Amino acid sequence: MNLYLLTRNDKHGYDDFDSFVAAHFTEAEARRLCPSGHGWIDSPQSYGWPTDPTLILAELLGTAVPGTKPGVICASFNAG
Repeated sequence: MNLYLLTRNDKHGYDDFDSFVAAHFTEAEARRLCPSGHGWIDSPQSYGWPTDPTLILAELLGTAVPGTKPGVICASFNAG
C-alpha cells in the first residue's frame, strides 16, 4: 500500500480542505477519496472537495507500514 499527498488544483477558500495524506493501493483510488474521511468524491458528503479527479494533484510519498488500512491519514482544512 502506498502513501499519497493529494492537493487540489482549483480555486478554494475558507471552510474548504486544501490537501490530505492518504494510504491506498493505487493513485487513481487515492484521487477518489474525500479528505473528510467520509467516502468518495462523488458522495453527497464531499464537503466542497473537487468531484473531478483531474483537479487533484497526487504525489507518491512512499510505502505505508504493513497493516495500514486504506483511507485518509490526515487532512488540511482552512476554517473561516
